[in-house]
Amino acid sequence: MQGVGNDTGVSDPRHVKTVEDDPVHASREWTADVFSGRAHTWDQIRFLKDHWKGPIVLKGIQHVDDARMAVEAGVQGVVLDGAIGYLDVLPEIVEAVGATLTVLFDSGIRTGVDVIKALYLAAGAVLVGRPWVYGLAIGGCWPTSTRAWASRASARSRTAIVA
Repeated sequence: MQGVGNDTGVSDPRHVKTVEDDPVHASREWTADVFSGRAHTWDQIRFLKDHWKGPIVLKGIQHVDDARMAVEAGVQGVVLDGAIGYLDVLPEIVEAVGATLTVLFDSGIRTGVDVIKALYLAAGAVLVGRPWVYGLAIGGCWPTSTRAWASRASARSRTAIVA
């Protein structure tokens, strides 16, 4: 267990003995602690805000009421992310909170046209997580840069239609 980023799990006193005895079990136990699947509460977000001086951006906002609560909690941005049709709710969320915080979009972006749609609907920025990973996984650096070029070209060729 070497490398940057995993030291906390192996140095936490609750897990040290387990790490020495069974590193796989210790790793699973620590991962279950950190990624429990339990949602954070608004009180925890406020606590974080009170003890962290940097910007806070909440990912996973799925409803306009959650976006409003994020404003009340004092965060600087929200990321729309999840399984519902976010292009439908994006304008409503931007209208409700866009003057107060940055609204980022990260849901189902696969092409340059998807990026254009989200920006046209007033997203502050669009997060593109998977397309470049797919290109990298398939063939390394060259397909990744080709995929990025294809997305840009796709977006440019559709701009006139959207505008």
